[in-house]
Amino acid sequence: MMLSSLSSSSAPSEPPRRPRLLAQNRKLRHLRGLSLRNLSFAPRAPRLLRSADDADIPSGPPRKKKLGVLQESSSDIPTSGGGGVGGGGSGDSDAETSSPSLHPSRSSENLTRIEQTPARHPSAATAGLRAAATTRPGAVQRRPSLSNAHTSPVSRQKRLEDLADEAVGDVFFSLHDPARPQEPVYISEVGERSANFDFRFFDLSAYDTCVSRSCRVIIRIWTRRPKQSNWSFLVEELIDLRSLHFISTTLNREYRPNALIFHLEDGVYSLDFPDRISEPRQAPPMTTSSYNALMKLSNLESSIADAEETQRAVMQQMNALIAAEPADGADAAEEDVLLANKSAATS
Repeated sequence: MMLSSLSSSSAPSEPPRRPRLLAQNRKLRHLRGLSLRNLSFAPRAPRLLRSADDADIPSGPPRKKKLGVLQESSSDIPTSGGGGVGGGGSGDSDAETSSPSLHPSRSSENLTRIEQTPARHPSAATAGLRAAATTRPGAVQRRPSLSNAHTSPVSRQKRLEDLADEAVGDVFFSLHDPARPQEPVYISEVGERSANFDFRFFDLSAYDTCVSRSCRVIIRIWTRRPKQSNWSFLVEELIDLRSLHFISTTLNREYRPNALIFHLEDGVYSLDFPDRISEPRQAPPMTTSSYNALMKLSNLESSIADAEETQRAVMQQMNALIAAEPADGADAAEEDVLLANKSAATS
């Protein structure tokens, strides 16, 4: 039982499903930390929405470039019979040589039949396709994939280390008030030799109201390469906390280069992803008091507190008045006479 309780208490808590703060209520005092993902030293490019396939094709006349890449990839597929699966004559071969096209997909039975069929001038058809691909204007040449195959292990290790040094670095950031951007409000610690950074959390609620209640902040990021001694300015962002999007967690995300993640007191936010707000959990209805009854109890509690405070104030005033009055001896003399009369009557 003790082991189960310890394991359950040490388990990480579930990330929040919905933001607690409204967008217009987010202030700098609610900011708890920053994270940096995919450190990049390359100049920032404009954000373009394109598919992964188009990203590998160079820019230019789009249709000719894409057709050139697709036709070049199809020219490496061996053909049989000069004109395709069905055999064909020289007319099919000339047509295929003049306008190469993609081969349709084939099943295992078709491939077996092609292997059993004797090839008819395969070298001529392949040579024609390769000649058309090389003479076609704007054709993309393939790069050798084994360029470092004959280098020594020491050279390859040195190359890998250089590539790793190009992708990592030391980073720290500073927060600035847009009204006074020259003076930093907060400077973080230095994150060393990495491409993804989770900086230490901080608290800005103790700063001046002009800073803690501001909804805009300037973030400046400074970097240093592994083999350099001087710091260089990387990027500056003017962030409006009201425009952040709630993403709940940093896991299972593909971030852009130099992406910033904001940790507020009610969850994780970003500018690069849409809001991820889950529906509220459906709980069974519970019997509780009505709103009017709760308001009556609240008013009664406030009235009792006010009565107690008034009683304490009146007691303090009465004690002060009694302490301020001087002692009167006439009352004491009258009490002594009464006591003497009572003792004489009894005797």
